[in-house]
Amino acid sequence: MWSGWKMVSRGKMEQRVDLDPWAAELYSGNQLPRKHKWIAPTLTDHLFFAYPAPGTKEVTVKATDRFGNRYEEKIVLG
Repeated sequence: MWSGWKMVSRGKMEQRVDLDPWAAELYSGNQLPRKHKWIAPTLTDHLFFAYPAPGTKEVTVKATDRFGNRYEEKIVLG
């Protein structure tokens, strides 16, 4: 993880089994789509969490999938 202008290791990202927050927001409770009542958030093990140091303004997340494809995204923290 990059913190500021230098690479800072905060350890491995924590993997959790939980509801996908976006799916829960879109499809929980009375937010269910009218056309497809069977759509609902389910538990997934594809959630990973990192904890940036206090004061960090931007992080870069890099991941490589099992096929060797690399992904990178910069996230500006509010």
